[in-house]
Amino acid sequence: MQHWLSVDGSETQILQVLYNGGINAGTYQSNCRMDRVWVRAVIDGNSYVFDPAFKTYKATSGINLSDTMEYDRSSLLSAAGGTLGTDYIAGMNETSLNNLLTTYSGHLSAFIRDNYPNASMEEIIGGREIVPEYLDELPTSVGFTIYS
Repeated sequence: MQHWLSVDGSETQILQVLYNGGINAGTYQSNCRMDRVWVRAVIDGNSYVFDPAFKTYKATSGINLSDTMEYDRSSLLSAAGGTLGTDYIAGMNETSLNNLLTTYSGHLSAFIRDNYPNASMEEIIGGREIVPEYLDELPTSVGFTIYS
């Protein structure tokens, strides 16, 4: 489920993602119960099943953007200044904040230019890609237990 939904193995996160997608699901111990649809095709008299939603992914972590930019929360808040209200900030120092953000972006740009000049976006910020699956024969059953 975590590969399919791109979340960690937390039961709470899995159920939240399914719920957000309008999919009614529940868990019992390490099992997830939900409605699923897959394709069964008869080819030359043989029955095969295909589940295009079930994939394995390889994650790419990317670089640590905070460390690379030399980000410091205290410095950022100090540069921004101002007074924080319940739903506003007054008297913020826009020039100081812009200067610090320019410094952060300069650090990030220099790091990428010096260390990852030909990197993809996923190599910089992280991401995931489908691990191709090559079958020696077509599947005759789904890879999970079916309850009806």
